[in-house]
Amino acid sequence: MNWDECYQKGEVIWDKGAPAPAMKQYLARQTVRGRALVPGCGRGHEVALAVEHGLDATGLDIAPTAVAEARALYPQLAERFVTGSLFDPPKEMRDTYDVVPVSFRIDVASASARRATVRRLTDRAPSFNPFNVTRSIFVQFRVAPDQREGCVRWAA
Repeated sequence: MNWDECYQKGEVIWDKGAPAPAMKQYLARQTVRGRALVPGCGRGHEVALAVEHGLDATGLDIAPTAVAEARALYPQLAERFVTGSLFDPPKEMRDTYDVVPVSFRIDVASASARRATVRRLTDRAPSFNPFNVTRSIFVQFRVAPDQREGCVRWAA
């Protein structure tokens, strides 16, 4: 998938114009401090939310158009948005981060399928740690189109 092309065409159905509800709810209830890396930051809503909650957040996205749009939407945070790949990040970003908030949707029809999907993701999370993350990954999911979203927290 060409992520930059999606942003150029405005085909970003995952962008709801606001931070992911799961992250918003979590940060409203928990005090989280430190350096945060927001991979796939898109238009920057989660970076802005993390900064608002006291995190030293940096957004990383592979799509230059997404980064440009984030900088335009949040000019006061423009230097916090970086173009690059999560799998081959810019050298200056290869450092220790305390928190990596990740939000994505898992569309599954049943609770058992959702649990199995989340279990597979969280089982793999500890082995994928190119940034020396010390804690917290958020997973947002939707059970079915007509049901509520939820949140699962995985902590290293």
